[in-house]
Amino acid sequence: MRVVCALPIVCVSLLLCVPGVIPQTPTAPNTYTECTDGYEWDAQTQHCKDINECETIADACQGEMKCFNHYGGYLCLPRSASVITAPEPVSQSEQTLPVDTNEAFNPCPVGYQAQGESCIDVDECELGLHDCQPSQQCVNMVGTYSCQCPEGYSKIGVECVDIDECRYRYCQHRCVNIPGSFTCECEPGFQLASNNRSCVDVNECEMGAPCEQRCYNTYGTFLCRCEQGYDLGPDGYSCNDIDECSYSSYLCQFQCVNEPGRFSCQCPEGYEILGTRLCQGNNLTSSLLLSSPLLSSPLLSSPLLSSSLPPVLG
Repeated sequence: MRVVCALPIVCVSLLLCVPGVIPQTPTAPNTYTECTDGYEWDAQTQHCKDINECETIADACQGEMKCFNHYGGYLCLPRSASVITAPEPVSQSEQTLPVDTNEAFNPCPVGYQAQGESCIDVDECELGLHDCQPSQQCVNMVGTYSCQCPEGYSKIGVECVDIDECRYRYCQHRCVNIPGSFTCECEPGFQLASNNRSCVDVNECEMGAPCEQRCYNTYGTFLCRCEQGYDLGPDGYSCNDIDECSYSSYLCQFQCVNEPGRFSCQCPEGYEILGTRLCQGNNLTSSLLLSSPLLSSPLLSSPLLSSSLPPVLG
């Protein structure tokens, strides 16, 4: 009588199930000519050998999947995957009953381990049973594992090499390549947009530009300007008062007084301002007004002062 075992486990005695060949009769000598699924009998070697389904089955894998032969079966994996095949198991016909050793007997195929009456997948990545390079990532698969490169790396030989994304000009201004990725940077006066690749103008006037009086935003920079009566300082930010009285002694009939951003004229005691620059007596028209050289001064029509001085007679 034959003991019934769960595939891919078969019986080699009344009490023991191991992967491999199927005995013709339980009472006959151990002569094996039948093999489990995925193997075929090799009469020349008198062993069961693995069937390469990738060669014998037409279109074993569809679409973008690639066929990888595996002991006792095959795997359909992405074409970019790299599978490191485990060493071929001991010939099925050479398997014998376990002897008294310290190593536990595993009746399951390579890549599996026994759990009760079933064979479960071994996570080679978690158990460290793989030979992936330090630059690679181990990805566990059913019955095996795959060595893959992390995002931002490409496989060259057996190593994973960083991809220089800056070659593809993803950034509008400057690109900085970093291991496995890249970052974009902007020129002064710009900042990264929400897509982290484009650059948008910064409005410095709204962000506390150092202009003392007026600020005008421009593309990538800004300009400072001053109110009337001030000059822009050499630093390009500060505004300095213009001393209009220093331009000429003819600005006022009597006395010129400089003030922040402007100037004013003053008259001596007993006189009052006529307009903004002339002086006249409190009672009668003063001879000072009639004989003032200011009335005939060419400065009154000077284009240098016409833009900043009020009319002579108000």
